[in-house]
Amino acid sequence: MTAQPTPSRRVALVTGASSGIGAATAVRLADGGFDMAVGHFSGADRPAEVARLVEATGQRAYPVQLDLSSTQSVTQAYDDVLANFGPPEVLANNAGCARYLGWRKLMQMSQVFESGAKSRRAGAKPR
Repeated sequence: MTAQPTPSRRVALVTGASSGIGAATAVRLADGGFDMAVGHFSGADRPAEVARLVEATGQRAYPVQLDLSSTQSVTQAYDDVLANFGPPEVLANNAGCARYLGWRKLMQMSQVFESGAKSRRAGAKPR
């Protein structure tokens, strides 16, 4: 949905808003009176569904695609939100990213963390 910015309306941007906690946060903020920029990384179906849930609260919604690892993408997304709603009053940074490391690498990292924790515990014992 494209609309002209309205200065009297409150605007929020939630990153990672296409599912889970981000989607719930977007709907809750909309319940609180915020127009919602539904930030998402990819796909169109899930952000569109969240936008419909936001609009069901009586607020406006705008799915905005962004990649938080790209300054250019973030700048473009912010410009899109400004053009459609005006400046956001609230930013909820919910997006996360993960990379598959594989079982062996995960176990190696776990052993490193565990040995560090053991050495700290050993050093903390009273003498």
